[in-house]
Amino acid sequence: MGCLGGGWLGRGGPADFRAVSQGGAAALSLIGEFFPPDLSPGYLAAMGEPLLQTVGMAIGGMMIALVIGLPAAMLIGSRAPGGRPLHALLTGVRAIPDLTLAILCVVVFGLGPSAGMLALEGRVV
Repeated sequence: MGCLGGGWLGRGGPADFRAVSQGGAAALSLIGEFFPPDLSPGYLAAMGEPLLQTVGMAIGGMMIALVIGLPAAMLIGSRAPGGRPLHALLTGVRAIPDLTLAILCVVVFGLGPSAGMLALEGRVV
């Protein structure tokens, strides 16, 4: 209850409204820079390669998920031996937040498309 008291307001405490208003002005300035969008031919041409790389990572991640997920689903669904531990493992991986899984993949595999594909695959399976 003490942090809600008037003694902390405006003095650099948790409820520093001056800092919040300055941050809000910076956020509005950033949003304003999005309009009008840059649709110049040079900029759009420069975005072609990153766009194709992103689509390629998504397709690659989905293919890896399909190759791993379909046999795993068949094993789990048939109630074969080893299905329950596999289900528990996959459930545990799905419990990891997206950003945490992405950071883990970057640490293990480095920056690049492989980390992105494996992070996506981990979320889809």
